[in-house]
Amino acid sequence: MNVKVIDFERLKEEYESCPDYRDIFLTLQSGQSDITDGFRLEEGYLFRANKLCIPRTSVWDFIVWEVHAGGLARHFGRDKTIEEVEREFYWPSLKKDVAKIVSTCNTYQLAKQKRQNTGLYMPLPVPSCPCKTSDTSKVARLYFNEIVKLYGLPKTIVSDRDIH
Repeated sequence: MNVKVIDFERLKEEYESCPDYRDIFLTLQSGQSDITDGFRLEEGYLFRANKLCIPRTSVWDFIVWEVHAGGLARHFGRDKTIEEVEREFYWPSLKKDVAKIVSTCNTYQLAKQKRQNTGLYMPLPVPSCPCKTSDTSKVARLYFNEIVKLYGLPKTIVSDRDIH
């Protein structure tokens, strides 16, 4: 398999000093084994299951930010960002690190906030003269004959039912 990894040349120098990969890297580099625990060395890069291994460097942040916020219409949520990063890369604490980085994104936090019903609840006024029938068809007829005729159809409807 011929692998071309662009702009990650410095990773090759970091594997030997990274506590996550040092032993595996040295074992593979010495030629004692072609594959160790699912890891393989190819053209100086360490792979695990066809995913490029990233040592503990600022490259982690760069990759996560690029996937999370790069390009148009991004700022994926935590789970989608993890899924996208895991598609190409590997490091032991990937999920935890991605979650931590995404939680610091102001744009994502604002977008997430807008989707939630975060307003204060306002109690509805208590009716002063309730209808004296429990027949729903009579209530509907009464509503249309007396309310809709005078005020038109409602602009909003308040329900005590869950949204689901």
